[in-house]
Amino acid sequence: MKKSILLSFFILQAYFEIRAQSSCQVSINDSTFNDSIVSPAPISTSIVDQSIFSFYFKNITSDTIQLKWKVVQRSIPASWDYSMCDYATCRDMFTDSAEYVMYEAEPAFKSYLLFHILPKDQSTATLRIYVYDKNYPLQGDTVTWIIHGVNASGINDINASLRFSVFPNPASEYVIVEGENVNMKNVQVFLHNILGEELKHVKSESDQLRIDLSPYENGIYFLKIVTEEGIAARKISISR
Repeated sequence: MKKSILLSFFILQAYFEIRAQSSCQVSINDSTFNDSIVSPAPISTSIVDQSIFSFYFKNITSDTIQLKWKVVQRSIPASWDYSMCDYATCRDMFTDSAEYVMYEAEPAFKSYLLFHILPKDQSTATLRIYVYDKNYPLQGDTVTWIIHGVNASGINDINASLRFSVFPNPASEYVIVEGENVNMKNVQVFLHNILGEELKHVKSESDQLRIDLSPYENGIYFLKIVTEEGIAARKISISR
């Protein structure tokens, strides 16, 4: 049975709050993800096995507001099945040029974007959407899904109990990874950009691992940390 797992929670501008959830059988719980969901999803040919990754929007003003959304980046393998639901409307086809209107949200009302996806191979899908107040287009921000297709057995490799310190974050020239409850020896760390592309692969031989970030531009990056006990993920940013 699929279950919902709280990933992150933050305030976007001063208009609405966003909460991210996953119905995939994974155990990710890391507040550093903020407005991004990075997760595996099982490969399958059956629509009943699709995973759902959700952002919930709560109106925190005293007025009724209406949100809109539009695609700002999409890189999804052509063979994958996916759709987007925004409260009451589900769309198998949504274009990059269109702007979609959600229901009006009264104070404390919650709306959502539900991203349904069914990977067909071991590729990576990236979808970034801009969500904003209909009357104030500049009052908004992006939410991002980065979904990795994995064999069903690989889902169990995600281990939410693994604790790591990653600092400094934001970083400029380097970042250090230390295990809080994990032996760092032989731990492997993969650095990915926002598109899911692997940029660096390093292996730890001591109690901490220093990763050189000097070749990379400012922006958001992701660390996949592979240990004998399972896999963890962290988001970092480079700012100079």
